[in-house]
Amino acid sequence: MAGALGGFLWAARPFGNETIAGAWVGDGRARAMVSDIQRVIFLISIACLLVAVALSLAVTVRTS
Repeated sequence: MAGALGGFLWAARPFGNETIAGAWVGDGRARAMVSDIQRVIFLISIACLLVAVALSLAVTVRTS
């Protein structure tokens, strides 16, 4: 999702009381804006719609 939004992720991760350093992944900005959240909702909606269509087609083909 970060790639679709043009964002980037930090690969550091907590381990106990320490944080293990990692590399940055991507070349966008680190902070999400309201417009980014709106695009996420749109992309997830489209993905769900495509899954629903694929499942409908699979059920239709299987029953006919």
